[in-house]
Amino acid sequence: AVVSTQSTGLVPVAIISECEPLEVCRRFCQHLERSIVWKLAEIEKEGDEAFLTTLIRFEACFSQLISTAVAGFISALCFRYNEREFGEQLRTGTVPIMFESLLSTHGEGGMLEDMCYVMGHLNDISIRLERSEEDDSVSVSRVTGPPFNLTVTLSLPVMLTDRLPVNVGTVGVSVKLAPLFFSHGINEQQTIAYKMKETDLQDRICAEFLANLQTYIDKSYIAHNPLPEAIDALQEKMKRLQSLYKVTKRNKCAEFIVLAEQIGRDIGCIRFTSCKSGKDRTSMSITYEYCDILCQNHNFERGDIDPVLEQFRRDGTRYYNTFKNIGTYKYCFNVLQCKMLPAIYRPPQGTFGDGALQT
Repeated sequence: AVVSTQSTGLVPVAIISECEPLEVCRRFCQHLERSIVWKLAEIEKEGDEAFLTTLIRFEACFSQLISTAVAGFISALCFRYNEREFGEQLRTGTVPIMFESLLSTHGEGGMLEDMCYVMGHLNDISIRLERSEEDDSVSVSRVTGPPFNLTVTLSLPVMLTDRLPVNVGTVGVSVKLAPLFFSHGINEQQTIAYKMKETDLQDRICAEFLANLQTYIDKSYIAHNPLPEAIDALQEKMKRLQSLYKVTKRNKCAEFIVLAEQIGRDIGCIRFTSCKSGKDRTSMSITYEYCDILCQNHNFERGDIDPVLEQFRRDGTRYYNTFKNIGTYKYCFNVLQCKMLPAIYRPPQGTFGDGALQT
């Protein structure tokens, strides 16, 4: 699920096709298949089924990750083209992209391991921007390069390139993505994980996340941020996040998630949130983040967010998303599962099922 990083009040200056993420995925899979088909034949001949399975698994996971990342980048291009922070990112050639996982380390560890592995290869992806005199929408024109060093080329309409702070021109501009990935389980399975001391994977992910986040802030964000007070406030948040990380080693800590999201928005990250289905836990996190944005950016009183939060979860797009997924307007939680969720991530009465629903 894509979360808008800033509220600009702007309409997009270019049309984003609903099929574009699927087109990225399809083109990537075709390109990767052509690149490794000889290797697959060789592996099959040798009978190394474990490696073959791993390779196919990587292709399936990475094609979805790169599709998500490119779709988020296209969205940022069209909605954030006049933001100072995004402009500086384009000029320096590095755009931070934050992934938030709500997967548990008990029962969902395999999915989390997949995310960890493919996330590391996102550093090797380049996105090239080229000006198109013919197109009136952003499109993926080609995917080139070896499997682990891909270049995704985007064709941008003139009305967009004229508004960007970088000169795309006839030569084009290349940018890299700086992935920041953290995970914190919030459901009943994570409760079991804490009881059984099965949190090592989550601990390692968050430790690496904190290190990568601090590195980006020190090397990239501070270099082009002229406001000392903003930097001081950000560093204070980082200190608080470090202390909350110690709490996450022992218990669920919703404040860690919320503060990480805030820092991601502060430094201009393209933000994503996901769980197992991207429907239930994701909906709870995203709707709370909506309210946090209202408080942080629009002077909304935190004491007044409860009815707004309930309305988001009862009538917002996330609630309608449940129907599109399972054919009924219900989040897939039962009463016991709701009690195991942190308080801010519990759905309103009447919006969740009895445990028989399928995720």
